Amino acid sequence: YLPDFIAFAEAEDAVSGAGAASVSTAVTAITSTGANQVVTLAGGVAGQIKIFYHKVDGGNTRITPAALTGGSYVTLTAIGDTAVFYYSGALSSWQCLAMAGPTPAAVTA
Repeated sequence: YLPDFIAFAEAEDAVSGAGAASVSTAVTAITSTGANQVVTLAGGVAGQIKIFYHKVDGGNTRITPAALTGGSYVTLTAIGDTAVFYYSGALSSWQCLAMAGPTPAAVTA
């Protein structure tokens, strides 16, 4: 039971165009500036949660973790698209827990 909402104390990471997302922050806001731009995500620590959301639309972004169970990347295509990842220490891999938004995409091999 959680008696209140959950919030993150730190500022969100912001990535515009292609680049690397921080593994030191819980949330990354994506600004896409072209087609199929790649935002990489390094390995995390066991139990880590990482959230990405498409904040500004100028194309689409492929979130490409160093290791992703079941595929290679997740694509965010519209403002509001969101992906939530969990890092499994046992698998040394990110797991995509959820995707939501106007056009959520599946994990792509």
